[in-house]
Amino acid sequence: MMYTQSKQFNEVVVEVKHVSKHYSIAGREDKVKALNEIHLSEGSELLPVRRGEFVMLRGPSGGGKTTLLNLLGTIDRASEGVIELFKSPITSSSSDEYLAKLRLEKIGFVFQTFNLLATMSAFENVELPMIILGKLNAKERRKRSIELLTCMYL
Repeated sequence: MMYTQSKQFNEVVVEVKHVSKHYSIAGREDKVKALNEIHLSEGSELLPVRRGEFVMLRGPSGGGKTTLLNLLGTIDRASEGVIELFKSPITSSSSDEYLAKLRLEKIGFVFQTFNLLATMSAFENVELPMIILGKLNAKERRKRSIELLTCMYL
């Protein structure tokens, strides 16, 4: 059987160029570098992420994995460099409203620790973003929520 690259794998959805993240610590002049010159782009050692790919991020504790995911998930902003998600640059001038819409419509994020709304069931927590987005009716949301919850245990 011959493998042919489908169209869906051609579209770059995450590209990172010269990204660094520094944190200031109160009482100290120097900054802590959590990430330094990260590249996920054509021509770099690590290629950009394409639609449909499965990507694993691994490394030592304190190596910057969570920091990078927070940047890609638009939960935090890079100190330097350019992050492009779905061909749109994420910059320090990207509005909170734009980033919230991007997270709602395009980004799925599974946290290492539980970040569920305590007053809601797991099903309701999964369904909530779909309600806010408003594109599916109740029957479609129920079906999709069950699919997503089922996939977690396969």
